[in-house]
Amino acid sequence: MKLMHVSDVHIDSKMETNFDKVKAKERNHEILVSFEDLFDIMENENYDAMLISGDLFDTKKISTKAFSYVVDLMQKHQSKKFFYIPGNHDDESRLINNATDLPQNLIVFDNKFSVFPLTEDVEIGGIALDNTNFNSFGKQIVFNPEKTNIMLLHGSLTKSPSSADNETIFVGDVKNKSIDYLALGHIHTFSSGKIDERCNFAYPGCLEPRGFDEIGEKGFVKIEINAGKLDFEFVKHARRTFHEIKVDISGANNSREILDKIYENTKNVAVGDIVKIVLTGKYTIDTIKSVDLMEKELNQKFYHAKITDKSTLKINIDDYKNDYSLKGMLIKKVYADDSLSNEDKDEIILTGIKALSGEDMD
Repeated sequence: MKLMHVSDVHIDSKMETNFDKVKAKERNHEILVSFEDLFDIMENENYDAMLISGDLFDTKKISTKAFSYVVDLMQKHQSKKFFYIPGNHDDESRLINNATDLPQNLIVFDNKFSVFPLTEDVEIGGIALDNTNFNSFGKQIVFNPEKTNIMLLHGSLTKSPSSADNETIFVGDVKNKSIDYLALGHIHTFSSGKIDERCNFAYPGCLEPRGFDEIGEKGFVKIEINAGKLDFEFVKHARRTFHEIKVDISGANNSREILDKIYENTKNVAVGDIVKIVLTGKYTIDTIKSVDLMEKELNQKFYHAKITDKSTLKINIDDYKNDYSLKGMLIKKVYADDSLSNEDKDEIILTGIKALSGEDMD
């Protein structure tokens, strides 16, 4: 038996924080296509069921178009089972329990624990956490210890019962419950571990990344059950990957040389990926550095790129002891002001030098 564990798809996500409207719309479409591709994988690789552990949608108010899209996909694959638990983003989707047009192969968990047999030997259980049950849901969990049991939950694991809420799961509530695999959602990066001697847990992470807080490989978890033995592994699936790469610009004299360093550090990054470059290191007042122009060039190579400048100005004040030019006097005067932080001094000096040389102040 083969199962697919998916979470945090976030269909209908806005994504205009990092992209313009055109690319935001394009990325939203790519999320839909990426999710639809899972159904082809299920058919071609003989998966029996999909476990969706929360945040399939991005908002509590699900659009009719998005809802119909998901329902139609499931209806087209009647030989497969779909187990869905709402997350904190899409918890209003519990209302679809009352819909009359839900596919028969879709099972939706509500805020009462329930168990459904997938086969004679495998059972799937789950409960949607809310403000009424997050302190007591563990008492509801009952599995047959003779079977292979999978539990769906949406929330962050915590070892502290006092920090539990409707988005947090106290590990004590799921420990020693005859669970073999805890299918979790809410964390957007793949991670896995042990709850007890029997129970493994896994977060598949989000299916497609949407921002620079979701860097690294994204995809789903493949679960295989053979003769009562359960194994699982992460499967990369995302069409694009977000990268955050630090580039030390020390020694570079101009934007071209900085770009050369950036290209060297990104030579293994796919051109269709999304890149955030963090400039680090030291530069001198003579370094010609235009973040806007460099960013514009990088956006011609990658799907999307941005530069965050964390580099700092390197000035040896002794070099300006006998410099009576306006530049030298500015540097000495600013560095003598103890009321200013080093960051403020650097900013004032750079602004002043640009003004003295007639450069654009933007």
